[in-house]
Amino acid sequence: MAVKMSVNLPDETVDTLRDIAERNGVTLTAALRQAISNEEFLEDELNDGGKLLIEKKGEPLRQVVFKR
Repeated sequence: MAVKMSVNLPDETVDTLRDIAERNGVTLTAALRQAISNEEFLEDELNDGGKLLIEKKGEPLRQVVFKR
């Protein structure tokens, strides 16, 4: 079941969401759904003791720490 929602977002957040949607060739709704799913996944993994690590070619491995 779908629920229609109305939200107030700062212009900068809307611009970022539009950029994400455009880069991925999806609607704003699909981009927002994916962002929420990604956040849920990260939160679940971090709450289970996981770590988020970023690996870039030629650079040392870095851990990303989120403030809670």
